[in-house]
Amino acid sequence: MPKFIIEARGPAYQRIGLVEQYTDFTAIIRYCDVGTWTLEVPANAKEAALLQPGHGIIVRLNGQTEPLFSGPITSQTRKWSADDPGPGSITYSGVTDEWLLWQRITYPVPANDVLNQTADRYVATGIAGSVLVDLVAKNAAAGARPERRYDALDTLASASGSTISTNTRFDVLGQKCQEIALASGLGFRVRQGINDRLRFEVFVPQDRSVEAVFGQQYSNINSYEWKLTAPQADTIIMACQGEGKYRYVVQRDYKADVVELLNSDAGRIVYAGTWTNQVSTIGDYGNEYQRTVVAGSTATLNFTGTGVRWFTRQAQASSAQGGGTVQVLIDGQSQGTVSPTRGDSTVVPRYLGYERGNLPYGQHTITLVHQSGTSAVDYFEILDQRLSNTNWRMNGERFIDRRDIPVAYNLNREPINPDTSAPAVPGEYMLQLDQAEREAWEDLAPKGALSMSPIDSDQLQFGRDYGLGDRVTVDIDGNPISDILREVRLSDSSSEGPRVAPLLGSSGATETPTLYRQVRRIWDSIKKLEARS
Repeated sequence: MPKFIIEARGPAYQRIGLVEQYTDFTAIIRYCDVGTWTLEVPANAKEAALLQPGHGIIVRLNGQTEPLFSGPITSQTRKWSADDPGPGSITYSGVTDEWLLWQRITYPVPANDVLNQTADRYVATGIAGSVLVDLVAKNAAAGARPERRYDALDTLASASGSTISTNTRFDVLGQKCQEIALASGLGFRVRQGINDRLRFEVFVPQDRSVEAVFGQQYSNINSYEWKLTAPQADTIIMACQGEGKYRYVVQRDYKADVVELLNSDAGRIVYAGTWTNQVSTIGDYGNEYQRTVVAGSTATLNFTGTGVRWFTRQAQASSAQGGGTVQVLIDGQSQGTVSPTRGDSTVVPRYLGYERGNLPYGQHTITLVHQSGTSAVDYFEILDQRLSNTNWRMNGERFIDRRDIPVAYNLNREPINPDTSAPAVPGEYMLQLDQAEREAWEDLAPKGALSMSPIDSDQLQFGRDYGLGDRVTVDIDGNPISDILREVRLSDSSSEGPRVAPLLGSSGATETPTLYRQVRRIWDSIKKLEARS
């Protein structure tokens, strides 16, 4: 059974004492989001003197040195009743320290004051973890203007994640960090360490789905509950800059059966022979691709699912950009050859070179064997065709206004007098469109949530063997379900004792009240419109 160690901190983040006399403690900590907490103490307890406006708490598990969370007090309520002639109680409520990121907006030029913003927006291209740290440092920490700086907030360097491109203009800093992190498979948190300072840190969630398995047959779970909700749409129309019919518009369809996307530089793709990494300027996924001209060179991917899609480049057969002949093998069996060539000189990135579905669900292998010309690997999609929107009978569309992405025109619609100040689809902006698509599906795609009440044991303990953001597995009647740990509810009361209740599922499947989600979504939309003005 876990035990929570709760410390009170003063206004300068100094530790001022243990909180031991409490009647009820509840906290919800969230992956890449602000958590909440409440703490009830007797009105005559010494803890009442430790917990004052401007103070906060630091919470960790017994035996752990790193805190689960820390955060300030935001309200306190004094209660007494004649029915209970005792001293009464004081209930303190607060948020986690990630809250600080939601108290800052992103300046187009962070070094200047708001009256001297000399750029339309702040643009950053680089490793996702570094971009996150840079945004926080320049808008809230050591690199921010003195009047905007949290003096006690440190940022820890990060080189995690793939290359991204993002732009921002007066967005909520926490919201922008959340968008980047979720789209890049990273996590971030703000918490107090062993000293009197706060740390913003980026982390890489771990795949614990093999070792962290919960189920009735393992006697390590008290209960579970799962929920599925239908998608709000499965087609989005994203519109960037421009006016009227000259506005750049792109359609993206939700692929319910795509359970994983692997860029060409993913470590799981094994290249043999001679391959070179190429930087893309025309919109290949991830702004790069792998290329070979050496016959016999292979690219192999092991995957779990019911199918796979290989995306390459379509070009002239003689082009150095792509257009070679490739033999495809599935589980060692030849599927024939493909040659993604075309009759003109145009290079088409993200071209579907081969697709195979309807395999028995399980582990499979796809191998590409280069035979002639020039062959390319842009990315792979792993399929699980057991997952389909057709079960919901939904076929909705949504228009997504992304005027903040500076793709200013469409060559096909304005060929006579194009705006030559920017190419139609530069690779940098394709990265931004990719991220915008992922953000949209976070909100519109079908969602699932699975909550459970685990039993801590010597073999498997929360905070030691798995944590927020990690991928874990729950076995329900012999059907393993693996997903990201999005939220954890911590509680300790005199009636039930300490408990830990994790919640798996999509980022929208949290205990945030529905009304609050709706209001926050409207607020985010308003902020995007204001930022474009």
